[in-house]
Amino acid sequence: MEKPAACGESKECRALLPSKMMGGFLFVSYHPAHTMPKDGEDTMSFSTQKPLARVLMLLIGLAAIGAAYNLFFIPNHIAPGGFSGLGIVLNHWFGFPVGVVTLALNAPLFLLVWKQRGAAYTLRSLVAMVALSLLLDLPPLYPVTEDIMLSSVYGGALLGVGMGLVALADCSTGGTDTLARLLSDRFSGMSFGTTLLAIEAVVVGLSGFAFGAQSALYAALVLFLSSKLVDALQEGVDAAKAFFIITREGTALAQKILTGMRRGVTRLGGWGMYSGKELDVLLCVISRTETGALKSLVRQIDPAAFVIVSDVREALGEGFRAK
Repeated sequence: MEKPAACGESKECRALLPSKMMGGFLFVSYHPAHTMPKDGEDTMSFSTQKPLARVLMLLIGLAAIGAAYNLFFIPNHIAPGGFSGLGIVLNHWFGFPVGVVTLALNAPLFLLVWKQRGAAYTLRSLVAMVALSLLLDLPPLYPVTEDIMLSSVYGGALLGVGMGLVALADCSTGGTDTLARLLSDRFSGMSFGTTLLAIEAVVVGLSGFAFGAQSALYAALVLFLSSKLVDALQEGVDAAKAFFIITREGTALAQKILTGMRRGVTRLGGWGMYSGKELDVLLCVISRTETGALKSLVRQIDPAAFVIVSDVREALGEGFRAK
């Protein structure tokens, strides 16, 4: 493919990938030369997670979950859903150890998970589940505070971080989410979200009978906080910005972004329906801290450009987090 004259002899602009037609749009991707793959390298692959990092995340995650229960939930009678929450209720009524109840309720599920996720995932999760059960029962209870609000907030934060790290380690500690997944797969009329909500509502309702309505309300608060933190860890907290720049100076602007900001750009062929003229649509994903610099660059090259800026929940690849 012949190199466009607009790119000149700049080393930063020599990487012009072949054009692709997708859905009627022309996509041309520009990348700085230092980001181009070597011959034979898979351009779509990301670095894989190292086993040591996975083990460390799992250990920290399990420790955080155990601390949330032993320091905040069990001493203050907060049962935040799940089999562990049900274990807190049964511990209050019958004196059963929380970890033993959690292990007993989870064990049958792993026989079904084995068929769906395979032996490696199941064995990792089984080890994690047994370790968590021990962490729930063996360490002595040490309530950090008797304030139920503080216990809900800080316990929910620890629980969310712990569950998120366990999930990032590609493991599971079982629980009601596994049961909800199995039930929704078995019965086509039941969605996963509705099934999980129904199961958690039953556990929170039982905690209301055991500890009172106020405790049930705080348990629901813990569920909300922990789920938000799990999502943040799973989807990424490093916010990025996506710029769609509609301009008549696409080549010049793209080269400035490449050489000045060292960010990749994708050019989409566009057509102004009002003007009847061909336009460039540049797509560029940058970090949040680079937003001001790119806006200034656009104003400098083409003050008449139309710019759309949108939030990116997660960005993976060159210049961003590896997956």
